[in-house]
Amino acid sequence: MKWFAIESSSPRVSLAFGEGDAVEREVAAEGEASRLIERLFRELAPDLDAVQACLLGRGPGSYNGLRVGYAFLKGLFCLRPVPVAELPTPLLLARQVAAARLSGAGRILVVNHARRGELYGAWVRASQESLAVEWEFTGVESDLRTRYDSTPEAVVTWDFAPASLSRLGGMPVYREFPRAGGMAAAARQAGISFSADLSRLEPAYVRPPVAVGFARQRS
Repeated sequence: MKWFAIESSSPRVSLAFGEGDAVEREVAAEGEASRLIERLFRELAPDLDAVQACLLGRGPGSYNGLRVGYAFLKGLFCLRPVPVAELPTPLLLARQVAAARLSGAGRILVVNHARRGELYGAWVRASQESLAVEWEFTGVESDLRTRYDSTPEAVVTWDFAPASLSRLGGMPVYREFPRAGGMAAAARQAGISFSADLSRLEPAYVRPPVAVGFARQRS
C-alpha cells in the first residue's frame, strides 16, 4: 500500500511517502507550518494518483501546526478521498525512541509543555508486536512524578532541554521531533484503523483553545 504522511504537531513539520513500512522519501523543516507545508510538499513531490492511504499526526501538539496539517490533507484529497489514519503523536515519538535506543521495546514517557505552568505526559508501552498509550496526564511536574509506579526506560520531549527533565526519575531523556516517515509502521504496530470519511478527522489538543473556553463561559 502506497501512503502519504503529514506530521505537523511539533515545531518541525515532516512529510513523507512510501509503501508498506518502507519510506521512499521524507522531508522536514522547522518553523511555522503555514509557511512550510506547501514548500515541503513541492519538495517531496509525491505521486498523489498512486497514493492509496494517508497518515496524519493527531497530536497533542501545536494548535496551529495541527490545524494546518489537517486542512492541507483535506484539501489535497477533497475530490478523491482516500483512507486516512490518525496517529497519536506520543505513539510515534515513543516508537522512534524504542527503535533507536531500546531495541524496540520499553516503557517511554513522552513529556511536553501544556502551557499555564503545566506539563503534558503520556506513558507509552512499546514492544516488537504492539504500541499503546497506557495513560495521559496534564498537570504540574510534582504530580506527574507520582503518577507512575515504575521508572520508564526513557523520556522523550521536543519542548524541553533534556537536562531540565532529568529530575523526573533519573532515566535517559532524549529530545526528538516526530517524523512522518515512521508513521506507517507505528500505525500498523498500534492497530490504528483507517477511514475514508474526511469529515470526521479532528486533531487532539492538550486542552481546548483559550478562545473556545472563553466563548463557552460567556454563552
